[in-house]
Amino acid sequence: MKKAILSLLLTGLISAVSAQDTIRASFESTPVCFGAQTQFINKTYVPASLGTVDYVWKFAGQGTSTSPFGKHTFKLTDSLKSQSFPVTLVVTSRTNPPDIDSITINTDVYGLPRTWFTWEVENDGQTQTVSIDSLAIDDDIYFYQWNLGGILKSNDRRPTFGGSDIKPFVDGKNYNFTLFMRSPDGCENQYISTFMYDALSVGDLSPESNLAFPNPANGRVHLNKVYDRVQLMDLQGRLVVEATSADELAVSGINAGQYILHLTLDGAASQQRLYIH
Repeated sequence: MKKAILSLLLTGLISAVSAQDTIRASFESTPVCFGAQTQFINKTYVPASLGTVDYVWKFAGQGTSTSPFGKHTFKLTDSLKSQSFPVTLVVTSRTNPPDIDSITINTDVYGLPRTWFTWEVENDGQTQTVSIDSLAIDDDIYFYQWNLGGILKSNDRRPTFGGSDIKPFVDGKNYNFTLFMRSPDGCENQYISTFMYDALSVGDLSPESNLAFPNPANGRVHLNKVYDRVQLMDLQGRLVVEATSADELAVSGINAGQYILHLTLDGAASQQRLYIH
């Protein structure tokens, strides 16, 4: 009876030792932002009796690695949307027969904040106001920093720049108009638009209608008279096409959308919104 009990105890002890004497694959990772490299911390247990082992990392169909210390930069389907990737670590001993263990863990890659926006200058007599049409994430848990020309700044989600503050930038020159954002996860992104608004808009710019036809236009726009200078600007203030001493303007090949038609005659300027389809 005592021999039977002793035999059972020895068998259990051998089984316990044997269970501890096998590979136990394990690793950890920390979420990162899009574009950053994910570092994997290898915590695999390898018994000394097994000697050298081989590692194979499988990065969700985006490549593999045989390094003991896995690292990888994941590609997102959309840089603005977070994704989770299943990562597998396979550990194999070089013994015969080999001891093998594997583990799969999901690792997160955070998308970047959406920062895109458009702007438009509105005229009210001699006063100009920059209004922003923002497609950025409209959430107060994000950090926002708007920067026009390196001088005008705001941390509002949807700021408005106007009055005397905006006049130095309404001179027909190019300025950077930037939105920088930081997410609660610490991911950062920015969008830079070229701010340029014709200097004539500071003077006696008179918004009118019936200056050009047809409107919407397609191919060619006819003007109500011959103008010294004709400019077609997009809503970001960028020059698309221009002509001099003209009563028409070719718009074929221009992307469909909204534009501003600037017309100058004898030093006076006028404008009209023009739609192209």
